[in-house]
Amino acid sequence: MIKLNLGCGDKLYPDYTNIYQRAREGVVNGDVSNLSDFAQESVDHILADDIFEHFPLDKIGPLIREWRRVLKEEGTIQIKTPNVCNIFERYYKKAVSGKITWKRLSQVLYGGQNYPGNFHYVCFSPQWITKILQDNGFADVTIEDCGNQNMVVGAKAATYTHLTERETDE
Repeated sequence: MIKLNLGCGDKLYPDYTNIYQRAREGVVNGDVSNLSDFAQESVDHILADDIFEHFPLDKIGPLIREWRRVLKEEGTIQIKTPNVCNIFERYYKKAVSGKITWKRLSQVLYGGQNYPGNFHYVCFSPQWITKILQDNGFADVTIEDCGNQNMVVGAKAATYTHLTERETDE
């Protein structure tokens, strides 16, 4: 069974191929938007934990289609992103009361910005991630609330007609 942990950062899982853009021990150094080292329909599961929001909006469609390409039929994808609604609510209350600075809120929302790839380009709702997955050939998509994270899980559908970029962005 092949399972990929894309953009793993410090979250390394022993039963996954952990892929990260920065070279480090225990991970495969690679670009998660180009999985050409993996054959079409060769992967059983993809975990994308806190990576999706690090891509510009115009790269999301091609990214999902590349991840779908390597998944086996009925292979699963699990996408986790910050739950921006909970973050806004929590940090707004702290900022107004002076317990946290707006600069810190900005760092939370947009990343540490201390190396390439550590930028948040897009804030996602779980409903939007669901639509993106469904528009790109995933079925049985479910949403789980994980507090400060959204988690959306889907399975690669057996049949799928590719939509244009314009259709997936609406």
